[in-house]
Amino acid sequence: MRLVALALLLALGTPAHAGCHITLGQFWCDPNLGKLIPNFQIGVTIAPPVAVPFQPIVTAAYLVEACSSADPKRQAGCAGFISGVTDANAGTGQFCIAGVDHYFVEGRVIEYIHRVPMQGLSATRMVLEALRANWPCAVTR
Repeated sequence: MRLVALALLLALGTPAHAGCHITLGQFWCDPNLGKLIPNFQIGVTIAPPVAVPFQPIVTAAYLVEACSSADPKRQAGCAGFISGVTDANAGTGQFCIAGVDHYFVEGRVIEYIHRVPMQGLSATRMVLEALRANWPCAVTR
C-alpha cells in the first residue's frame, strides 16, 4: 500500500512531460522517468472491487461457544472481541455507553447473546445488536 501511495505522490508531483499517467484504472509511467528518478520502476493496476458473498470470519455461534467456554484463553478472546467491536463502533451513534465499565458491557453483551439466538449472523453484528439493545441512544426532538 505504501508503494502505491508513494507512486501516486511521485506521479502527481512529477511534471507532465515526465510521462506519468493515471488512465482507465491504471497507473503507469514512461520508461524515461528513470532518467529523472534513478532506479524508478512501477507497475500498479488499480482494479475495481469484486463482489463476493459475505462470509463472516468469526460467526455468532463461535463467539457464543468461546464466551461459554471454561477455558480462560477462550473467555479472554470473547471479551477481547466484544471490546474490539465496541471500541471500533463507539463513535458511530449506534449505541451510547459513555462512562460504562467495560467489564459490565462485556457481561451484558454475553447475557444478550445467550438469550437471543442469532446463529446465522456474524459475531460482529451480534455484538452490535446487543449493544444497541442494551444502550440505545436517546432521540431528542
